[in-house]
Amino acid sequence: MAGRPGYDRSAMSDSSPRFTVVGERVALGPLRPELYPLHVTWVNDPEVAWNVFGRDELRSEAEESAWLERERSRPDARFWLVYRHGEDRPIGVTSLTSIGDPPRTATFRILIGAPADRGQGLGEEASRLVIDHAFAVLGLDRVILEVFAYNAVGRRLYERLGFREVDRRRDRIHRDGRTWDVINMALDRRAAPQRPTIAAADWRAYQRSPRSTVVGDLRVLRGLEGAWRGVPRDILVHLPPVAEGSGRRYPVLYMHDGDNLFDEATSFSGEWRVDETLAILADEGIELIVVGIPNAGALGRGYEYTRYRGRVGRDDDVEFAAPTGGGSAYLRFLVDTVRPAVDAAFPTTADRAATGIMGPSWGALSSLWAPVEHGRVFGLIGTMSPAITPGQEPILRRLRRLSPPPERAWVDTGGHEGSFAPTPRQDRAWSAGAIRDALRVRDALAAAALAGGDRLRYVEEPGAIHHEDAWARRLPDALRFLFGPRT
Repeated sequence: MAGRPGYDRSAMSDSSPRFTVVGERVALGPLRPELYPLHVTWVNDPEVAWNVFGRDELRSEAEESAWLERERSRPDARFWLVYRHGEDRPIGVTSLTSIGDPPRTATFRILIGAPADRGQGLGEEASRLVIDHAFAVLGLDRVILEVFAYNAVGRRLYERLGFREVDRRRDRIHRDGRTWDVINMALDRRAAPQRPTIAAADWRAYQRSPRSTVVGDLRVLRGLEGAWRGVPRDILVHLPPVAEGSGRRYPVLYMHDGDNLFDEATSFSGEWRVDETLAILADEGIELIVVGIPNAGALGRGYEYTRYRGRVGRDDDVEFAAPTGGGSAYLRFLVDTVRPAVDAAFPTTADRAATGIMGPSWGALSSLWAPVEHGRVFGLIGTMSPAITPGQEPILRRLRRLSPPPERAWVDTGGHEGSFAPTPRQDRAWSAGAIRDALRVRDALAAAALAGGDRLRYVEEPGAIHHEDAWARRLPDALRFLFGPRT
C-alpha cells in the first residue's frame, strides 16, 4: 500500500484483522499468543537483550509468555507484531505502553527479531507507523522512550525519527566492565516529521520549452521535500506508451541526476537521451517506467551520493576534498518518499527483480550502496564509471557480503575516464585508476554470488570519457541486460 498508512481503529484483540496498520514494506498486526515462543527467541538474542532490555540473562518461555499475556491485556497498552508486508512473516514486535501516563503520552519500544531482518530500514518504517498511530489515531501529544548510551544504532534511529534527549540517568547499566547512562528521549506531535500525502493528480505533464528535446510521456511532481530540508526536488517519471490504460504493471528504474536524463534544455552536463532509448527498447518489447531524481544542487552531488565520510586526497600535484557521506539519508528519501509517490500514481510492480537503480560516477556509488541498505527493494543495479574516491573503499567489502545479492548488475567504464585531468600524465593515471576501480566493483559483486554472464555484466568502452555522451551510448545495452528477457 503506497502513500500514508491506512489505520484500523478497532481494538487490538484476537477478533481484529490480521493487519491493522499497513505500510510500504512492513505491516503491523495483533500480538497472537501462538507466536509467544517466537517472541522468546527474539528477546533471548544477545544483541536484542542488551540493546532493548539492558540485560544478558535468558528468559524462559513460561515467564516471557506470562509477561506478554499480562501486558497485552492492559487497557493502557498496544502491542503489534511487525510483519514483512507481502511475505506474511513476523519479524519483530513493537508497542505503546503507559498510554496516558503522563497525560496524552505513551512509551514506545520496538525490536526486530532475526538478525537477517535488521539493518534494512524495516524497523524504521515500523517505528514511523506506530508513531503515526500514536498521534493520528490515539490523539497523543508526546511519545517517549529509553535507550542505553551504548546502543548507538538505536540512538541514530530515534534521532532520524525526530526524538530528542530530554534527560539521562547516569551510570545505570553495567556492561563490559563499564557503566552506561540510560537516555530518555521524547518526540512531540508538533515536532514529528510530516510525510507528504501525494495524489495521482499532483503529477502533471512535463512543460516543454522551445529548446526541449523530450519525447514520449514525461510527468513531473513539483517540489517534493525530503532528505534535506529546503532542497525540494522536481521528480520526473517517463511512462511507456498508453501505460495507464494497458492493464499491465511495469518494471521501474530509479536514476540519479534527473536533470540530465530526458531534456537537453535542463541538463547541467549533457543529456543521457533516456527517453529516446526507451522508445527504441519499446519497439524491441522492453518497456519500463523510469524515475529521475535531480541531485541536491548546491548541497553537493558527492555529499548525497556517497555513504562514507571522505578524506582529503592527493593525486600527484592535485589535492581535492572528498565528499562527506550523506548517502543513507538520500536513499531513505528514495525508498520512503519518492517510491511511495510513484507507486501510488502509476502502474508499477513492487517485485525487487523488476526494480532497478542506476547512476554514473558518484551516482554509481549510490546505486551500489542501495542493495546494501535496501536489498529487498532494489534487485537490479546499474553502475557506470564508478568513482571510488578516497574514503569510499569500504563499500567494496560490503558488496562482497550482499544478502540477498541483486538479481542482475551492470558495471561499466571507459578507457579514457581521466580526460579532464590537468596533465597528460595524470590523464593516463586517472584513466587506469578508473578501470581498476570498475574491476574492483565487478569482482566484489562476483564474490556476492553474481558470477556468471547471466547475472553480472562488465563492459569497458575503449576511448570513452567520463561524460553523459558516453553513458548515453552504453545505456541501451545496459537496459537490455537489466530489463530484457531472462535467458
